[in-house]
Amino acid sequence: MGNDLSSSTARTLIPLDDSVCWQLYNGVNERSEPISIFIAKQTFSVECRRSIQFLKTIRHPNIIKFLTGFKTFVDHDSFIADCVHPLANKLHTNDTDTSAKICLGLYQLSQALEFLHEKTSISHNNICLLSLYISLNGIWKLGNFECACRYDNLTKKYLSSLKMIRAEECITPEENEKDSTDFDKEEIYAIDVYAFGTLIRHLMTIVNVDGKRFYLYIE
Repeated sequence: MGNDLSSSTARTLIPLDDSVCWQLYNGVNERSEPISIFIAKQTFSVECRRSIQFLKTIRHPNIIKFLTGFKTFVDHDSFIADCVHPLANKLHTNDTDTSAKICLGLYQLSQALEFLHEKTSISHNNICLLSLYISLNGIWKLGNFECACRYDNLTKKYLSSLKMIRAEECITPEENEKDSTDFDKEEIYAIDVYAFGTLIRHLMTIVNVDGKRFYLYIE
């Protein structure tokens, strides 16, 4: 696979929320295989570079699969991944808008989080709808690792420096306390767990699903 945009013979700009640090294009490579191309916005070059470094070293079926990195002709950090779409763009389609499929997706996200915390000691720190993508075969994938951090380096000061790009609903009440004490392991784990809970509540408000059945699936 080539390491620049010329390796894609067809590209379509995929709409993303303005707060997302990337531009996303979907296309095909020289072997006519579907791919996604993530191009860092210049304003967030440092954060996007951090995300790329994490994705290079992480392999899990429910995390976006990094294939190769490259620089654009204007020197923006970018990478090619297996083809995905923003989950937010697909929630109101017949393929996704059902209680069972959303619960399956949440289970897939929980598997990604368990892997990050139990196997790699990495906290994502921005679990929200805008960090979720869906593959061509309906698998939910976690992306947007701009705020991620290994346990050993995670402090309240670090998280505070990222408030501009973190979703507000991901910020735990403890982070706003004046106590400057660093997190212990349980508190670090709770950051993503808290955001996971707020994500479930958010999905319930924007997707037309049977609430009673939804909670039965979760149980």
